[in-house]
Formats: sequence, C-alpha cells, structure tokens
Amino acid sequence: MNVVCKKNAEIRDEELSVLYDISFSNNSNQEKMISKEDWIDLTKKDNNLLCFEFFNEEEFVGYVLISMLENENFVSAFEIMKKYQSDGKTFKEMIRMLLPYTNTKNIYTGIIFNENHHAQIAFKSIGAIPDKNKYKVSYDRLNEFLDKNIVFSDEMKPLDNK
Repeated sequence: MNVVCKKNAEIRDEELSVLYDISFSNNSNQEKMISKEDWIDLTKKDNNLLCFEFFNEEEFVGYVLISMLENENFVSAFEIMKKYQSDGKTFKEMIRMLLPYTNTKNIYTGIIFNENHHAQIAFKSIGAIPDKNKYKVSYDRLNEFLDKNIVFSDEMKPLDNK
C-alpha cells in the first residue's frame, strides 16, 4: 500500500468532493451528515489539516483527515473503501503509514457517531478510550497495537487499556 500526504492547501475541491462521497456511502446514518458543500468549506478552512490518501497500486483504498492541533492529532475522517473493510490488515496498515507524518507526542483523538458500531469496535480494539464525545489513544498505545502483530477484525475485544 502507498500513501500520499497532502496539506490543506494542496487538496483540490474535486478531491474533497470524491472523499465526501466515499464518507457518505460508508455512513449508515447519512441524514446526520452535513451537506457536501458545507463539508468541503469546513475542510478547506482547516489550516492544520493533513489528508492521507491510500492506494493499493493504482486502486484507491481509503483516506484519513487529521487536524494537527496544539495538543492533539484530531482524526476528523477515517474512511476505507468497502472492498477493504474488515480484511484484517488495511485499517492497521493505514495507521502504520500515517503515524510518521503526525506529532507523536500528542494524543490521537476522534469523534465517532453513536450509530457507527464498526468504527467503535475498531478504535476500541487499538486501545482508544471513550472520553466524553471523543475517543483518545496515545502514540505508544498505537505502536503496541502495531507491534503485537494483531490482525484487526470486527470480533476483536479491546486490548487492555493503559
């Protein structure tokens, strides 16, 4: 798998439109999503945003949007194409590939809709802990998950939280 990392200013509107469409098609609760135009506008205004696009040769696999904030790496989107979801390796490989681009001293956070049980399972499986409306996990905890050679699946139980 290959990754392309782009800063906010490098992302074209056409790309954002495609990324929104992927998110929309993956979301089981589409009525809660904001409009494409609003999402693109909000995304473009985030000057701290990094966009990671993942490819298997020429085939698009998924993307992650992370806002590099002062004390956290806020994951605002983590989308995997349906073909690669729950394959036991894509989720983990995407995490492995984006970490070097982030501030590893900061906590990784993200908000997951209550209805998105698949994402909740995935992020709890890597040791993310729900705290108010955010899931939080440290760089060290992510590395523990990656180093243990664990294969992610929907049935996984969370690792012991530290």
